[in-house]
Amino acid sequence: MEKCRYCIYLLALLFSYNLPANEIVLVADEWCPYNCVPNSDKPGYVVEIAELVFAEADHTIIYKNVPWSRAILGVKDGLYTGAIAGTPKEIPTAIFHDVVLGFYGNEFVVLKESEWKYENINSLKDVRLAVIQDYNYGGSLNSYIARGKKIVVYTGDKIAQRVLESLLLNRIDAYVEDANVIYYAAKEKGLLSKIRSAGQHDEPIPVQIAFTPKDPNSRSYADILSKGIIRLRKEGVLQNILKKYGVPDWK
Repeated sequence: MEKCRYCIYLLALLFSYNLPANEIVLVADEWCPYNCVPNSDKPGYVVEIAELVFAEADHTIIYKNVPWSRAILGVKDGLYTGAIAGTPKEIPTAIFHDVVLGFYGNEFVVLKESEWKYENINSLKDVRLAVIQDYNYGGSLNSYIARGKKIVVYTGDKIAQRVLESLLLNRIDAYVEDANVIYYAAKEKGLLSKIRSAGQHDEPIPVQIAFTPKDPNSRSYADILSKGIIRLRKEGVLQNILKKYGVPDWK
C-alpha cells in the first residue's frame, strides 16, 4: 500500500510540471481564517489576497487542502507552487516574499474551568498537549514537543475543530495554536464561552507563502505578491478582506 501511495505521488509530481505557466497551485491544511475551504465564499483571507494579486498579473490561483506534511514535501519537490503559512524552518530552500500576510503565534487554549496556566516550558510537563504534525512552533517548543511524553499529535483535515472536540471530551488538557485560528474555529462551533487563553509562547511568526525552489518563476511570484499586498492596503481592499474574517490589520 505504501509503495502504491508513493507511485501515485510520483505520477502527480510528473504531471505537475505540465501545468500551464499561469496556474499557481497553493496548498495547506485547513487553517481558518488564513486559508479555509476551497471554492467557498470564504476560502480564507490569504487565499483571497493571492487570488486578487495574481489575477492582475494574469495568473490563476488553484487552492487545495492537503495534510500539512504532504504540503511541505510537495512544495520541496515542486509538486505544488507554494505552501500557505510555510516557514523557512519547515522549507529552508523555499522562496519567500518580503511583505508579509500577517503574523501568527503560539497560544495555549484550555477549557474555561481549567486552572492551568502556561508559565514556561517546564509548566508543560504534566499537560496532555495537542499539537499538529510537522508544524513549526519555534525552537524551544519544537524541542519540547520532540521529547515530550504527553504530546498528542494531530494530522489530517479540520484539525482545529477536532482538537476542540477532544478538549471538550477531556482527552487533552491544552491546545497550542494561533489565536486567530482557534478562536475562529471556536466561534464557528459556538464554543467561545467554553474555552480561554492560558498564556502565550515566544514572538509571533510572519505569515508568508513558501514558494517552491523547483519553479524558476518563484522569485517573480514572491515579488508580485509583495507589491500586490502594498497596493491592496493602499487602496483599502486589504482591510475589507480582513474585516470579512474578523481579523485586524497587522500593520
